[in-house]
Amino acid sequence: MTTTTNKATPKKPELKVQLLVSDMKAPTRGTSKAHCYDLYLPTSVYVNGIARGYTQIVPLGIRLDIPSGYTVKIHLRSSVGRDYPFSLANTVGIIDEDFTGEVKVFLRNHSNKSYMFDKDTRLFQMELVKREEVNLKIVSEITKATDRGDESGSTGK
Repeated sequence: MTTTTNKATPKKPELKVQLLVSDMKAPTRGTSKAHCYDLYLPTSVYVNGIARGYTQIVPLGIRLDIPSGYTVKIHLRSSVGRDYPFSLANTVGIIDEDFTGEVKVFLRNHSNKSYMFDKDTRLFQMELVKREEVNLKIVSEITKATDRGDESGSTGK
């Protein structure tokens, strides 16, 4: 006698994206194995050099309906970090599920040179991340012993 188990396929979370500019491109993944979705600039963007301002706000032309129990992280695309002297002012943008406004990034240009990017350029990417609930406990001392201990810096020297 054989038994069949009906295991339900877990339902994928649904991230709803509203495009705020009528002719802008929807987020895409570069390959079927890519984890993040590339975001396209909704308009041309001029990024000032340090002399004209260190940090500027770049609107991304999208609003998100993030599923319960998730958050979205905004990162620079790898090629941007390789090709331009940019960083996000807060290293990674965190969008909580209860934020419903337009997604914007705080971009820093670490050079004196200014840059112009055309509409539909991909500078940023977004990642949907499962949020883990934790119980925060305040203690008088941490007693966990490890081989590393309190040695800071990179491991595996």
